[in-house]
Amino acid sequence: MKKFLLILISCFNLFAMEGSSQGLEKAFGELSVQGDSCSICRDELREEEELENPYPCPHKLHKTCIDEWRRGYPNEAIRCPQCRRYDEATPANILNERLRDSARSGNLPEVEILLVVPSIDVNATNNSGHTALILAAGNGHLEVVNRLLQVPSINVNAVGDFGNDIVFTALILAAGKGYLEIVNSLLQVPGINVNTVDNNGATALMWAVDKGYSEIVERLLQVPGIDVNVIDNNGNTALMSAVDMGHLEIVNRLLQVPGIDVNDALILASIRGNLGIVNSLLQVPSINVNSANNGNTALIIAVDKGYLEIVERLLEVPSINVNAVNDHGNTPLIVAVSKGNLEIVERLLRVDGINVNAVNNSGITALMLAFRRGYAAIVQKLIAAGDAV
Repeated sequence: MKKFLLILISCFNLFAMEGSSQGLEKAFGELSVQGDSCSICRDELREEEELENPYPCPHKLHKTCIDEWRRGYPNEAIRCPQCRRYDEATPANILNERLRDSARSGNLPEVEILLVVPSIDVNATNNSGHTALILAAGNGHLEVVNRLLQVPSINVNAVGDFGNDIVFTALILAAGKGYLEIVNSLLQVPGINVNTVDNNGATALMWAVDKGYSEIVERLLQVPGIDVNVIDNNGNTALMSAVDMGHLEIVNRLLQVPGIDVNDALILASIRGNLGIVNSLLQVPSINVNSANNGNTALIIAVDKGYLEIVERLLEVPSINVNAVNDHGNTPLIVAVSKGNLEIVERLLRVDGINVNAVNNSGITALMLAFRRGYAAIVQKLIAAGDAV
């Protein structure tokens, strides 16, 4: 009974020690010490007693103690009760599961102990395809990530399934959660694929852009071969995501990348009413200010939304087509009239070459529409503009 209680106390002490830095120091510090007492019951070891040690360490145990240890605590009996080294005969699936659990929780001492086991598979996955690296990166455990990356066989591009068809790599997870130091560590691994996409077709860059992590965006853009024009399943690029979220600083940084596609971004900036981003996009020499989506140009959209400042800015562009039509045949002027927006109507009427008599697909002109809607002030402006009919 006394021996059993001692075993119980030993178990309690080991559980308390596990996972701490002191525990790791104790574990490796005592590997070279040949103790004179049983690590379980603490009784003196005698030459005439039957001793046993199934672990890769010098610590001796009474055979009766290890037998009781195995019967009472089978999950813990796979490791030395003193230094916590694992029995190398332990099934690999158990060891690999413990490695993933330790990586998920950030238990570096336990990871260190497991990685010295010859049969450990650092790339082993759980049922969802999560590796230890994915779990450590996704939970922000930098030290564990760095230790795992020291393993030559590590698969840095492994893809994990997070349910509902959501799949991520360690890099996508770290970038999407703002773990800059982990991103830095991962990007130093030869062969890492910076353009891998998740289930929605989004790259690590797109995740960092969406969340507004400018430092991570900057770091990713330094990687040779990064593709800034990847289009996700929703038809968005990294630049469009930055525009959509209003991240002006990131927009300006992306615009410095040679070959970046900017035209759809201008339309989106007009939809969002972001004058600062519109200004940045219009400074790009290759911008097509008349690019259209479903026939709607940036100007038509700005007019429809009532964004006078953006309308003013777009009209400053020499190549702007003030008479462009959408799929309904409506010009910016007709759209402005339909909204009853006198200020924008007045501004459009000051543009040389504007066609006040344009007819949409329904056979309606701006003046006809103004009459129908009862916009007297707009009617007067259109008639004053000249040959409006």
